[in-house]
Amino acid sequence: MPNTKPSKTGRDASVASLAQRLRQAEEACALAGTPELVQPWSIHDDRGRLLAMSERAARLLGHDPARDCGHFLDLVQVLDRVPLGQFLATVNLPAARDSGPMHFRPLRSGMQGAAGWVEISAGSEASPAEGCHIFSMRDVTRERETGEAAARLREEAEKANIAKSRFLANMSHELRTPLNAILGFSDLLRGPLADKFDAARKAEYVGLIHDSASHLLDVLNGILDMSKIDHGLYEIFPERFDLARCLTTTAAIMRGQAEIRSIGIECAGFEDAPEIVADERAVRQILINLLSNAIKFSPERSIIEVSVRRLARFVKLSVQDCGVGISAENIGQLGTPFFQADSKHDRKFEGTGLGLSVVKGLVELHGGKVEFSSRRGQGTLATVTLPIHGIAQRKVAAPSQISRIERVPEKKPDETGGNEGEARTNLRILRNIA
Repeated sequence: MPNTKPSKTGRDASVASLAQRLRQAEEACALAGTPELVQPWSIHDDRGRLLAMSERAARLLGHDPARDCGHFLDLVQVLDRVPLGQFLATVNLPAARDSGPMHFRPLRSGMQGAAGWVEISAGSEASPAEGCHIFSMRDVTRERETGEAAARLREEAEKANIAKSRFLANMSHELRTPLNAILGFSDLLRGPLADKFDAARKAEYVGLIHDSASHLLDVLNGILDMSKIDHGLYEIFPERFDLARCLTTTAAIMRGQAEIRSIGIECAGFEDAPEIVADERAVRQILINLLSNAIKFSPERSIIEVSVRRLARFVKLSVQDCGVGISAENIGQLGTPFFQADSKHDRKFEGTGLGLSVVKGLVELHGGKVEFSSRRGQGTLATVTLPIHGIAQRKVAAPSQISRIERVPEKKPDETGGNEGEARTNLRILRNIA
């Protein structure tokens, strides 16, 4: 029975002749000023093995055209070899030809002029050399990078929308709860049953209204501070001050809040705290927020430890509480507005997460960093690192470009008017958040 398969010698001659014609076509197009009409090419057998390749294709893969490349897959990154090998070996099947091109990464991607990503396509017509197939290649690195960047932007936008929706839902809850209390108790005090309440009951309701209003004020101030930081509108004024004095007075103020729940605050290293260049108001706010959070999540009759440690060019401020702690998977979420580690367990502790979010923003404005470490049932350690000698003052928009933004003032009962402009500015910020 005669052998119908082409001999190796005959195939080699056919491949050489085909490669020569392809190179002549490349040269003709190059002379005509249209080299793009003939793309980098390669010739493979039925099993996908490389038989010939153009110089442009070799350079695309980071291979020296003068050297024998061996197996084509040796020029491809390991993770792409199996799918590319299957693509090359099944290209003679009709279904495979209709599947379109394939992308792969050269082994020398980014080196020796190699492309980051290469697209390989099977020729639309049968090769004149029996048992051989022509493939064309092109550099798709920029397309891949653009597509991946667009995908990342879409993912970030989706995450931002989810975060915004969650933020607004939580914010509406935090605003609605105290407002309902204020309206409910004030309706009782001005309703037809008001005369039946004794002085103690009325005082209780007035106290609840005041507490709800104070909580509402804290939420609004937290939102406004966070928004100003996020939009680059929070201006700091670094100057040299005594850190020890600042921390001592702030801790003394917070002891009153802690004593209500029989919580102690112990300070260590304050006497060694250096003078630093920073915004004293912001540093005080950082410690107040950290201590408020620690008091909120610590059990009664526990101890909160505050310590200061000086390094070469930095100072570390640490606050350790005795709270429920946070799991490892949730520790990275601290500082996210309205985040609480476990809604089922921890939601009994009132909190919006705005305080830590503001802390994070204020620390970063000073060129520092804030870190959290925690274990379930063992409390949480917050560590703030600030440069001792400060950084260049942050650039903010000029007063002519933006309205001056202030925290919502704590007004006395007899104060009226005079804050309409500030209220409108703060309202604009809240609208921008939404």
